[in-house]
Amino acid sequence: MHGSRLKLPRKSMEPMVLALESTHRNTVRAMQQFIHEEGWADDAILQRYWQELDRALGNDEGVLTLDGSDFSKQGPESVGANWLYDGELGKRASCRASVFLGYVSLQGYT
Repeated sequence: MHGSRLKLPRKSMEPMVLALESTHRNTVRAMQQFIHEEGWADDAILQRYWQELDRALGNDEGVLTLDGSDFSKQGPESVGANWLYDGELGKRASCRASVFLGYVSLQGYT
């Protein structure tokens, strides 16, 4: 979690681990293996998130929003990128297409 908050030009596993842990290459490899192979019991985390969301923003009038959005993704190693129209840039560019789900109520949004 802390790695995503670092001011780094790239936020992939390697630069984040090197900035936080050590400069030993085995540390990077071990973290990549851990993230890839370990099972995540996310049910409890999701339940807690939904409880917090309901407490902070819950409302009978709340709605879910679903939005398809493309965003620019540069670099020769950009996985999943393709040439698409980018409305922000106003032209075709190397982009990644994504779908985002949000929640909106009178108390706020997420």
